[in-house]
Amino acid sequence: MLPFKKEEIYWIGLIFILLIVISAPNFVSSLRRARDVTRKNDLGAISVGLEQYFSDFGVYPASSTNGEIVACQKPGTTPTVDLVPCEWGKEPLIDQTPGSGKIYLSVIPVDPNSSKGVMYRYFSNGRRFQIFTALEGSDEPEFDSQVEARSIDCGEWICNMGRASSDGPINLSIEQWERQIEEARKRLESGIGN
Repeated sequence: MLPFKKEEIYWIGLIFILLIVISAPNFVSSLRRARDVTRKNDLGAISVGLEQYFSDFGVYPASSTNGEIVACQKPGTTPTVDLVPCEWGKEPLIDQTPGSGKIYLSVIPVDPNSSKGVMYRYFSNGRRFQIFTALEGSDEPEFDSQVEARSIDCGEWICNMGRASSDGPINLSIEQWERQIEEARKRLESGIGN
């Protein structure tokens, strides 16, 4: 014999379904926010690792045409010379100098939605770097419509958040950023000479 009548089971089931329907959007939203927090933390960790790398070598790692960090080594190649793009989420950012092995990042993070084709993008000319991601929530404080307007490809999504060396601008390309620095330097020199 059941402890509940059929009508009671019906109403309990209906209430249970209603609770699921009401709470599902909040659950989905909290998962999205968690992925965005991971992205922000990843970009912060990558930036710190790159700054430490710069402190040791005087340059930032190069970037590949696919927006990867070029600082890894294939077995049997010359350390610090034959560097190749690092695989996101699988390889560390380390000092490749023989005998050093200093770790800047134990594993270079990968986007939480990498299995869906979403990725981080890294750009560097050695003097400066920019790293980008695509936040899912446009309500996130770090969401930057100026970055989004640059239409940087973060895989299946358009990048909309970034970090740069020396807290530089992320709404400009590195080339534009350097042109502004050069123009400011020239204005300063011409003002001093007059």
